[in-house]
Amino acid sequence: MTEEDIPNTTFLKWVVAILGILIIAVASAIGVILYKRATKATSEMMSETPAPQAPISQAGEPFGVMALTLPEGAKVIRTEVASGRIVVSYGTGPLDISGIYILDVASGAVLGQYTFN
Repeated sequence: MTEEDIPNTTFLKWVVAILGILIIAVASAIGVILYKRATKATSEMMSETPAPQAPISQAGEPFGVMALTLPEGAKVIRTEVASGRIVVSYGTGPLDISGIYILDVASGAVLGQYTFN
């Protein structure tokens, strides 16, 4: 009987391991690039729409009490502050928003109102 030589597969194992690592690295890089492009597009779309400019009041100048007129049966659902504006959403419930008031933080003036029918 003759003895068969077992082939040396160490080199092949190294090649397979390196290729596996490269595949994972390239897939991760593609995922990061797609994520950055998606978030960049979203931020660009948000910055393209300029907010209306409101008159700037003097610092520390009180603007008093602001009364917003809401439709009958409506209540304030959510209030958010962003970019020097206060956005007040109102409606009959959390899933039924009837309209939005946009107020200036500094002066308290109503900059605009959206109503949804």
